[in-house]
Amino acid sequence: MRLTFITDEATQDFCQAISLAKRLSLEAIELRTVQGKPCSLLTAPECQELKATLDAGEMRVCCVASPVYKCSVRGSLNFELEKLQHAILVAEILECPYVRIFSFWRDNSLLPSDAAIVENMELAADCVRGTSVKLLIENGRRTCHATASELVRLSTFIDLDCIRFLWDPANPIFGGIEKDPLGSDFIDLIPLIAHVHVKDPIYESDSNRTYVRFGEGQLDIPKLLHTLQEHNYSGFLSVESHWRTDRQFTPEELDMPGGYEFSRNGTESVVDSIRFLRMQNDNSSD
Repeated sequence: MRLTFITDEATQDFCQAISLAKRLSLEAIELRTVQGKPCSLLTAPECQELKATLDAGEMRVCCVASPVYKCSVRGSLNFELEKLQHAILVAEILECPYVRIFSFWRDNSLLPSDAAIVENMELAADCVRGTSVKLLIENGRRTCHATASELVRLSTFIDLDCIRFLWDPANPIFGGIEKDPLGSDFIDLIPLIAHVHVKDPIYESDSNRTYVRFGEGQLDIPKLLHTLQEHNYSGFLSVESHWRTDRQFTPEELDMPGGYEFSRNGTESVVDSIRFLRMQNDNSSD
């Protein structure tokens, strides 16, 4: 099992994130915000400095978690494509294979294969053709593709040479969309999954939902791990804990996570989550 964590779940300090990854015997880290700044907006000199720090620490980046296409599909999306092009440049400098994107805010008038979505995914694919980078579409809880079945449907309309999927089974639970995201549709999706986020939600209603310590929520994490192993998943499982021992996040923080306040006191949750995943993995191997 290849474990990692999104660094801003623990700290905004890049050197501290690398030190934590080394202490946890991890081979890679995932970036979302660094030093209070979205990593997809880092300048070339800033990226080169980060790359030197990575090399010195014998660490690498497995995913640049950009917020591209976390917006409405209506209207001009030129700015989103500019952000994507910059995120791809960041990934190339960091020698990172993947840039995470989304599939637009959920709209009951849009089908998972709506022409507007497919056309914009094609434009995104054009941005990575000829580069060393592939895109990962994440199933966001508020986006047009929250479930495995919706991603499977989308897969028939996109360029799979350029795009794969980032699977987060907690998102459809937390969004009140699906109680069990690990059924047959998930199994069908596994060959197209290149990266997985892990967090543990509790959903009672739209006004009563939260993320909790791993093992205390409604996601069947042992089943997730077992199913991925059974189907020879070889990508990373990335801790995106979204819980802290001293507070709960606001809806706004969960929609656009990152920054110093988001990271405050996060190290304990990341360490606890990594240990939980390793314990579950050991138990499933017995």
